[in-house]
Amino acid sequence: MSVEFIMYGWNGSLDYSNVNNLSIFCNLPSGFSTRNDIKNLIQLNIHPTNETGINCNDIEKILQKSYSLEILKLRYCGITDSTLFFISETNLKIRELELEGVLINDEGLQFLFVLEKLEFLSLKNCFGITDFGINLIFENFPNLKKLNIEGIEEIHYSTIDKLKNRGIDIIS
Repeated sequence: MSVEFIMYGWNGSLDYSNVNNLSIFCNLPSGFSTRNDIKNLIQLNIHPTNETGINCNDIEKILQKSYSLEILKLRYCGITDSTLFFISETNLKIRELELEGVLINDEGLQFLFVLEKLEFLSLKNCFGITDFGINLIFENFPNLKKLNIEGIEEIHYSTIDKLKNRGIDIIS
């Protein structure tokens, strides 16, 4: 049974053990990242109401307990390249990864190369990504089918064409 839960506010008494899809659209409540009943999450969406709502440590604690994740969407939350390293160490089942408006750069992408099942990657509005990073993606994600690079201006048409020629659907 698939259970979806959308969190706009905090209710500390809820049991999340049957929740497969969790969307958080609020500041992360105190104590949530230490819960032990989030291990069955298959999809996690984090889009806080402001940039100070969720930090790297909170996200890393959640990821450490969510080892069944296949879809991870992190939008405009306080993650950096070190969080990408943590994702690569704990969440190898990820098929879809959306990193929107986060503070990562080309070098951080190398941590994700162990995600062999990755089919969709969104780097929308990740302004630290350049042609160099996109070429790393081309070389290291053989199963990638779709790439979102909307809002990134440092990508040349020749790089985009190379990805399209390999059959990768590009959103730009």
